[in-house]
Amino acid sequence: MLDLQQHPAQDRALADQPVEAAADKGHPGFPDQPCADLDEARAWTHRFAHGYNTEHRHSGLKFVTPAQRHQGEDIDLLARRHALYQAARARHPERWTGRGDAQLVAGVEGPPQSRKTP
Repeated sequence: MLDLQQHPAQDRALADQPVEAAADKGHPGFPDQPCADLDEARAWTHRFAHGYNTEHRHSGLKFVTPAQRHQGEDIDLLARRHALYQAARARHPERWTGRGDAQLVAGVEGPPQSRKTP
């Protein structure tokens, strides 16, 4: 008989999943009760995935949506965001402290580098 033990990273991996994270955070629209049937579950999953991929801005993606990132729209968006914060910093430098709140808020360390998209 095999003595299998759960790896500690598995607990963390579950928390990284969008549905589990939504449940933990009390995501709006997360069902309070289990779905009545498979069709209802599929419909809810479709709505959730659509919002997660096209509306929710992810911190790990520099506050753009996965759809924007996948379509390459993030490059121009992040460049415009960076320029906006640099202009604001130039107009009112007294409002900005440390290493550059503008870059932190914009989610970039500098202008985004071009990259090849799949």
